[in-house]
Amino acid sequence: MHYKKPIRELELTAEALLSWTKTDFGQYILRGEDNKIANKYSKFPGFRCMHLGLSENLDLLINTNQIHSFTIQSNINTCTGKGSLVSNLSDLPIPTGVIDVAFLQHTLEFSCSPQAVLAEAGRVLAPGGNMILCVFNPLGPLGLANLPMRIFSRRPQYQFHHLRVGRLTDWLSLLNFQVEEVSYGAFLSPLNDFSAAVSSDGSSNKRSFHIAWENFCSKCHLPIGNFYMIHATKRVSRGIGNMSTGWRISTRTNLGSPIPPVGSKRVEKIIDDMKYAQE
Repeated sequence: MHYKKPIRELELTAEALLSWTKTDFGQYILRGEDNKIANKYSKFPGFRCMHLGLSENLDLLINTNQIHSFTIQSNINTCTGKGSLVSNLSDLPIPTGVIDVAFLQHTLEFSCSPQAVLAEAGRVLAPGGNMILCVFNPLGPLGLANLPMRIFSRRPQYQFHHLRVGRLTDWLSLLNFQVEEVSYGAFLSPLNDFSAAVSSDGSSNKRSFHIAWENFCSKCHLPIGNFYMIHATKRVSRGIGNMSTGWRISTRTNLGSPIPPVGSKRVEKIIDDMKYAQE
């Protein structure tokens, strides 16, 4: 889909987006994502956890099960230095296959090239590692309101890619990922009073309705939340080879006989036969 206004680089809009995350609506969405992650995705095994997001979200990293957790920002002005570093999200300064858990909170839709960011995050993730994607839902209240707002407003929070679940699932499949679960959250409209909806005190009828509506949508798994969350696991594809011949050759020897010394003719013959069979 072609838009009239191209998506700018995240490093240019990071400060404005960080200010937006501190609004009532931004806090409402981030709080819903953090609660879902803490309840379902905070006990992954591994040693290293990486977070890419619009804000550092140190509260999320505190709840993870990994010993070494850090966040990567695209702009130095949004980085406080507490377990954070600044880098181009499509070219991370991390070796391949060393990260066990990766959280991507709205970095795909606000990046100029979401495919490059996703591929780079998949590169640094270790085989069997877990990736959690938090993306704005095009069919949710915010996604539907964004269609006219991105035409009449130049604010960065309205300029993002509309990424459907099926589209991201296809990208993950091409990167050798298996999608384990897709869930939705934050079902309230942007026109609501979010500070009252998420506060712990008060028992107004409006707040009760908000809670009931959130619970109903969550239990029914309705795809109308402001965000959706994808849990994917990295798999390593292996080619199909005929190893049965080599296996049969290696098992022809007498298992009860002593192991011949290295360099004997019998060992050299077995190794040559196995190499020939593999070729």
